[in-house]
Amino acid sequence: MKITKRQLKRIIKEEVIRAKRLLKEYDAGYTVPEFQTTADMEMFLDELEPGDQVETDVEDPESFEMMIPAGESMEEQEWYPDSQWYIEPEEKGPITDESDPDYDWDAHFAREDEAEAEEKRQEEEAEEKYEALKEKILNDAEAGGEDWAMDTMHDAYNNPKMWQDGSSYQQWDSPGDYVLQYGQDASADIASGYTEWADSKEVADLYSSLPDENKSSYSFGYGNSRPSKQIFKDIVADTVYTGISNGVSKYIKKYGEWISGEDPAKETIAASYNRILKIAGIINETLTAKNSDDEIAAVVVPLAKAKKYKEAAEILLPIFGWSDLPVFLDDSELADLLYSNGVTRRDTDAIENEAWKIEKARQSSAITSDPDKEWLELLANHFTSTVTPEDLKTLGWKEYKRYIRLSAPDSISHGVGEVAVPKDQIDVPKFLDFLNRRAGKTLGRRPPQGPPMMPYYD
Repeated sequence: MKITKRQLKRIIKEEVIRAKRLLKEYDAGYTVPEFQTTADMEMFLDELEPGDQVETDVEDPESFEMMIPAGESMEEQEWYPDSQWYIEPEEKGPITDESDPDYDWDAHFAREDEAEAEEKRQEEEAEEKYEALKEKILNDAEAGGEDWAMDTMHDAYNNPKMWQDGSSYQQWDSPGDYVLQYGQDASADIASGYTEWADSKEVADLYSSLPDENKSSYSFGYGNSRPSKQIFKDIVADTVYTGISNGVSKYIKKYGEWISGEDPAKETIAASYNRILKIAGIINETLTAKNSDDEIAAVVVPLAKAKKYKEAAEILLPIFGWSDLPVFLDDSELADLLYSNGVTRRDTDAIENEAWKIEKARQSSAITSDPDKEWLELLANHFTSTVTPEDLKTLGWKEYKRYIRLSAPDSISHGVGEVAVPKDQIDVPKFLDFLNRRAGKTLGRRPPQGPPMMPYYD
């Protein structure tokens, strides 16, 4: 059993007190001389303090009256209160000298425990306040992103030049595409309004209290679970973008896809896009990884040529998943089919970008709605990469004396190795409960490592 420093200090103090009390108990007291007269005895009593014990009996040599039995003091005798040696006892306050044998160590430790409990209560209260304020900030940020998207969509619908004019790199196929791409840059500026430039003093104080840089080990003890200013701002920016994505979807659902009423050719093209989308929606219900590359290409090629990259991404993501989709779009039989049918590298890059927007929004939503989102944030900071709820199925862990060893989930294992989470910086029981419930595997012993290679010299 491990003894803490505080427990060891208490044991040592108790033993010192016990030793002092034993010495006091075995103190023989003052030596009593042989008295010739009562006056001699009275002179001896004049020298004694009321509480001083005597080694042998003090007896009046003339009247043979027993004044003080051996081992006792004057203040213990019945005659003492009425005698000339009586001293009114002083009212003693609490003993504050820790070296005093009568020092009340029980009360001392009780005060320490009470102070520790109060400190912990204040820390818990501060952490609860932080989490509540953080949740309010994220809710406001998402609502703010949605409002910004609705307003910008309104402007884009009524002023097509916002997204149609410019070079090929500055043109977009629809107001929604324009707002979503523009929103990636705008989300950071909007997030600043909810963090460093917040009107609320409470929010400004919270942001100012965050560390300027990430700690080498990000943990979940009280006060240690807070990210740096930049990471907190990034979290808010991601939430803003989630609101922007929701706002674009709500606007389109409310007002429909944008169709130009001035150019009949554009109107015809837009209508054909809608027909393609409807067909793609029907096909997507049954299109899976079991379908052939020819069947998948038959659906994706028309969408890519029509520059409906988002719809193409929505079809491809459920089939390949985000981690494999870039590979299939870059170098595979499916990629060869797409290129041979008129799809360009720019088209596949655009599909990949749209797929990432969808995947990023999905990951953000999954993490935000997960009951263990705080632990997911902890894992993300240790692995320096986003960890989603589904990644936990391939997360490995093992408990050691001073830390918990974690292996990266499959989705990020190609770029991240194992990490260690120090136990003294987290709530260990809660973290172990999280790992037991959600992690997919436990780790074994590390493989033995051979001796280091010696350098070769010419």
